[in-house]
Amino acid sequence: MTPSRSSGLYTVTATYTGSTSFAGSSGTDPHTVNRALTTTTLVSSPDPSRPGQPFTLTATVTPVAPGAGTATGSVTFTIANRSSVSSPLVNGSATTAVNVPLNVGTHPITAAYPGSADFAGSTGTDTHTVTP
Repeated sequence: MTPSRSSGLYTVTATYTGSTSFAGSSGTDPHTVNRALTTTTLVSSPDPSRPGQPFTLTATVTPVAPGAGTATGSVTFTIANRSSVSSPLVNGSATTAVNVPLNVGTHPITAAYPGSADFAGSTGTDTHTVTP
């Protein structure tokens, strides 16, 4: 079984000790482990909400490649292009309660995951609706 490695450049060495018919030899080769790509999904709940009603944002950061592990770090939520809050990822998801007063209408929301040493960043978007 091959051990897991963080992203970075590694040197792989292979050594053949030889036999009675063949001489021994060895060689090295550089190998790069890239950060795993991710997708970020964003959901607001309840949606729609009423003016002044708090709602919850949940962002889930999922590695694109199966078996890549669980993303770590934090997500920054931006509400209606004006208010931002950061929340840590727990088991690949970040949640925050929103108490920002929003007018009746639709409001863009983003969840930005900047990435980590092992996972590439990604952004999720949603539109939150406030009804009278």
